[in-house]
Amino acid sequence: MSRYIIRRFLQAVPTLLFVSVVVYGLIIISPVDPLAIYEENPDITPADMAMLEYRLGLRQPAFLNFRGSAGTLNTDVVLLNKVPSAEGSEPTVTGELAAGTKVAIIDGAQDESGERWIKVLHLDSRTTGWTLREHANIRINPLDSRYFKWLFALLQGDLGYSNVEHRPALDMILERLPATLLLMSISFIGQLLVGLPIGVISAVKQYSLFDHVFTVLAYAGRSIPIFWFGLILIIIFHATLTWPSWAGDMAGKPLFPGGGMYDVRLRQELGYTPWWDYVYHLILPVTMLSIFGAAQYMRYMRASMLEVIHQDYIRTARAKGLTERAILYGHALKNAAIPVVTVMALGLPILFAGALFTETIFSWPGMGKLYFRSAQRVDYAVLMGYLMISASLIIFFNIVADIVYALLDPRIRYD
Repeated sequence: MSRYIIRRFLQAVPTLLFVSVVVYGLIIISPVDPLAIYEENPDITPADMAMLEYRLGLRQPAFLNFRGSAGTLNTDVVLLNKVPSAEGSEPTVTGELAAGTKVAIIDGAQDESGERWIKVLHLDSRTTGWTLREHANIRINPLDSRYFKWLFALLQGDLGYSNVEHRPALDMILERLPATLLLMSISFIGQLLVGLPIGVISAVKQYSLFDHVFTVLAYAGRSIPIFWFGLILIIIFHATLTWPSWAGDMAGKPLFPGGGMYDVRLRQELGYTPWWDYVYHLILPVTMLSIFGAAQYMRYMRASMLEVIHQDYIRTARAKGLTERAILYGHALKNAAIPVVTVMALGLPILFAGALFTETIFSWPGMGKLYFRSAQRVDYAVLMGYLMISASLIIFFNIVADIVYALLDPRIRYD
């Protein structure tokens, strides 16, 4: 078993590298420009934009850099605001730099005559502009690219720096993680406590009224769009229903809060948030997630249990005189749980990843909402950190599922 576990972890390394390349490429080719919010700002000069491009690496090659990122001028140069062309307005001078000046290379282009141009940035004077490629001695390092800079930083435990909130991406993730763990762990436990027993009972009482009712409810729970169901919960239990007159100070107020993690006014009055206020705000989002997930586990458990209870060894156990309870819980349930463990292993990473629709609809300050906002604002560091941690957890819990298989079924051996 130990050798198998080590082998699986070693196999996870190239898998994660492949995932990082694909995800990084998809983010890079997105049509949204992170600097678009600055383009209409009259206080941002071209030199400021160039400085932002340099610091964020937005004009560097994505994966392999054969253009170079830095160099030294070998002659005095006059910098232009754009590459000269036969059409359009003539370029204007943006500055002058002396020979021997060290510059950063932030872009490259080729004019109609075939001459190669580079856009350089002098950090000290914040001077930027275009000059011919031959005017600079450039150091070429293929790994001096955006992806490999991110990868080398990741290996040192640095997820990067948010280009929107100007904070470490890891700090932003850790800030949202407790709220997501609270919501998702309670929902996950609720899904198992509701879905698994109902699945077992439906299988044992196949084609009974109980089985028909919960089968229909399970199909409905899986078919209803989760965002629509969340909105219905808000409309009914927040916007429509209110506390009755005998409820004292709560009379006339919405039955359940429609969003947020706690009551801001109550927190200001008390100086802290009582535990029951967290529970009160958890009711609707947990209900939404638990019903949706319980329907899934109920269907898997029922199908797996039906397959097991018709096996020969179950009939043999009955013939030996074992009680139905001993047969179900001592023999059938353990073997029926193996397929369900796979589904659970894929669901556990969601405890970290959060629920995008639920957190957005109920304004829950968790990982799902952070991911959605980061995707809207093209916050590369936060997106990559979130996705890579999620991918790592998926691989890890799949390995855990393989280990649990061996514990549930003695016939499974990996060594």
